[in-house]
Amino acid sequence: FMPHSSGGGSCGGGFHGGYALYSGSRSALRTRTLPKSQWFAGSRLYLKRNADGYYEYVYASMMPRKASIVPVIVLTLLYSVLLPLFGRTAYDKAPKSLTPVYDDSATVYDKADVINDDASLAIALAEYQDKTGVCPVIYTLYKEDYKDTLAAYTFNRYVSTFNDEQHFVIVYAVSKEDAALLKEGKITVPDFAWEAVQGDETDFVITKSIFKGFGTIVQDELKNGADPGIAFSKAFHYATEKSGTLYASNIINTIIAVVPIFVVTVLAVILLAYFARKYWKEKDVSYVEVPLDTGAQEMSGGYSGNVAVKVPPLPAAPDMKTLKASGIKSSIILAFSIPLLIAGIFMLALGLAMIVNPATDSGLGIFFVILGILWIIMGVFGISCFASTMSNIKKAKRIMRDSAPDNKAVKQNDDAKMIDKDDEYNRMKNRGFE
Repeated sequence: FMPHSSGGGSCGGGFHGGYALYSGSRSALRTRTLPKSQWFAGSRLYLKRNADGYYEYVYASMMPRKASIVPVIVLTLLYSVLLPLFGRTAYDKAPKSLTPVYDDSATVYDKADVINDDASLAIALAEYQDKTGVCPVIYTLYKEDYKDTLAAYTFNRYVSTFNDEQHFVIVYAVSKEDAALLKEGKITVPDFAWEAVQGDETDFVITKSIFKGFGTIVQDELKNGADPGIAFSKAFHYATEKSGTLYASNIINTIIAVVPIFVVTVLAVILLAYFARKYWKEKDVSYVEVPLDTGAQEMSGGYSGNVAVKVPPLPAAPDMKTLKASGIKSSIILAFSIPLLIAGIFMLALGLAMIVNPATDSGLGIFFVILGILWIIMGVFGISCFASTMSNIKKAKRIMRDSAPDNKAVKQNDDAKMIDKDDEYNRMKNRGFE
């Protein structure tokens, strides 16, 4: 960390503020990895057994790939790093007051003896320090006291006097001749210059917009012949008012500081839910390549269930008993996942609040953020597992119901067979064969 220039001004000048997509390979990848229901040139035929036990034929240029759990793991690790970084950014940018690490107070060193109203200036500086935690220090000197630029002198004055990043140092300079003429009343506006340097930890208090207003007030007052004490007093009153309302009432600045965290969090939950559901939905899917005869190529609509080929053995489709057992397991997972998701959201909010609040340990806040992210991921993963399992059970029940024989029709058929059998018996009896 190093202090940096805020800006300044002078009599001669104005106030200045410191401060190639390859579509061919893409199409090929889509053709290879996504199976289609319709035949296309160069395709192969695969028999697919879905997780719900339903079989269908699909076409692809190579063995279709099942969804992997790798994206879930990668996203978990990625967001576990990104969200704490965004939390730290929110801590750096969120408007709030400093927790002072220094032991001095706001001071004015009027070496050039150009400040007449030093009482009001001292009050303004003290109020500013109490409100923001930033320690303002003002120096006045003669232009003959430094050889380099005023900006360089102000910077060197800061780093040689203070060993922290929480001070706001302002240097006001006039020539000895102008200072004498000013005291004699022969001039009202001397050939002045002023420069400000702020510590890095004051950036979220002394923002560019606040310093722009601060510097404009100072410059206008000094150019109009105001006493430097009055000019800086008015500027510090303005900065105190703006700094004191930043966190409480300036909703826009607060939203800007935290909105990236919520955007990334929402995006993380959506992507994790998508990949987790896709994994649970396809983890039990099986593919077996079967010979592709000429009739299958001419089929329209893509479904080739009537292809007359010898199908290699596939893993047995799960029966209803197995699916119900999976449903019970997923329900147990759901019972733990919902509280885990709620607790993760609460933990994430607590961590972000600790990061932003200067009175708490930001390191512990980052720990809570990471813990909250992991709990949210586990909760989303468990809920996705339950949703996919219930969907498979529902499909399996529908398939079994549609493929089950009509019991009424079977009974009527059996009755008809019994009647036929009785008629035959009676005929044989009448003929004397009993």
